[in-house]
This record gives sequence, structure tokens and C-alpha cells, in this order.
Amino acid sequence: MVHRSWHVREGSTRVLLQAMLSCGESCMTNMQETVNALIPLLNDRQPKVRYAAVEAFAVMQYMKSRGPGVMDMIQDSGMKVDSRIEEQLRVS
Repeated sequence: MVHRSWHVREGSTRVLLQAMLSCGESCMTNMQETVNALIPLLNDRQPKVRYAAVEAFAVMQYMKSRGPGVMDMIQDSGMKVDSRIEEQLRVS
């Protein structure tokens, strides 16, 4: 989710979040792709974009009942995430 406008980045993240809430675990077939798309948003300059990404990860963690947890998938991606954001994800 790369776009020049932070409004578009936030909006597209919130649409993804709503889609996950609407269709449940059936949306989770390409979870690693979704994780990889959301990770850069955790480091976004705009706090609203970061918050939307954290919310999306919280929903993913809640929905994930089997297999690796979301934090494991973030770490496996090899992408850097700010430690404060990582702590928020662990609490969610």
C-alpha cells in the first residue's frame, strides 16, 4: 500500500480492516502477503496510518487461531518495525 497521500494509505488500510471483519477467516488465505503489505505502514510518518495498521494487525491476530502468530510473520518478513509499534502489537 504505497501512495503519496497519507489519506489514501489510511483509507485503504481501513478498507482492508473492514473486509477482514466482514468475511472472517476466509479472507486469511494470503495472510503473509497482507502482513508484508502492512508492515511498511507501521513506520509511516503519519500517526493515523500507523494506528490503522496496528488495528489491522490486532484484528488479524484475533482472527488467527492456527499456525504462526502475526508477530512471528512480521519477524519472518525481515522488515524493520519501530520497537514502540512492535510493543503495541504484542499488547493487542
